[in-house]
Amino acid sequence: EGFSMEEARRHADAGQSKAASRTPEEVFADLQRGNARFWTGAAVRPEASAFERRALISKQYPSVAVLGCSDSRVPTEIIFD
Repeated sequence: EGFSMEEARRHADAGQSKAASRTPEEVFADLQRGNARFWTGAAVRPEASAFERRALISKQYPSVAVLGCSDSRVPTEIIFD
């Protein structure tokens, strides 16, 4: 049956409050841990479920912006796991 857009919006709203409560230090520490997992070959790269992707249709709350080379052969979402 799937999930409704209203359920997806509620899920996105919950993500907003979580994202807004994180400090810059917490965000940076998460990036460092993810990068360490990448470099040690222990990356987990959880794939978003269909429900989570649907929630992103209406709202997104990124905690960081990464500038990179357009010729990069390793996408940012992989090196920061």
